[in-house]
Amino acid sequence: MLLWPLPLAAELSSDDYHSGAAIRSEAERQQVQALIEEARAREAERARQRAAAEHAAAAEQAAAAATAMARRPRGEHLVTVHCSGCHPPERLALARHSHLGWGLTLLRMRLLHRAPVPLADLAPMIGHLGHVQGASALRLTLEYGLAALALGLPAGWLWRRRQRRR
Repeated sequence: MLLWPLPLAAELSSDDYHSGAAIRSEAERQQVQALIEEARAREAERARQRAAAEHAAAAEQAAAAATAMARRPRGEHLVTVHCSGCHPPERLALARHSHLGWGLTLLRMRLLHRAPVPLADLAPMIGHLGHVQGASALRLTLEYGLAALALGLPAGWLWRRRQRRR
């Protein structure tokens, strides 16, 4: 149920829009324009100061980040540079491998996924990851055991084949 069945009409006239403080002379007009220009100049100066302060803060933050990055070990720096482009830090923090496992993982990333990791950077990265995010004893045994099987089975098969031919 509507309280007002008919649309309401505005009870304003065009006189209600005038403030009554109209500029009456050219001197007043120039004075008001000067005040407006001063206010605009102050606002522009504040905006310049804010922009300069933001720029200085960003430069200081970038310098602090560069300093912190320079203090980090080379392997950690390389892992951050090469791995964080594709992997979030949480994923790297959860992964645990031996040095062999990290080496194979980095080679797989480089060869199969075309990760732009130079060969010269692999050794420091493997060393860092193997030291910081090493595997448990069980995982270590499994990784090296599987590597031994992967290398030993074909070698054993070849040796056995040679023995049969003699």
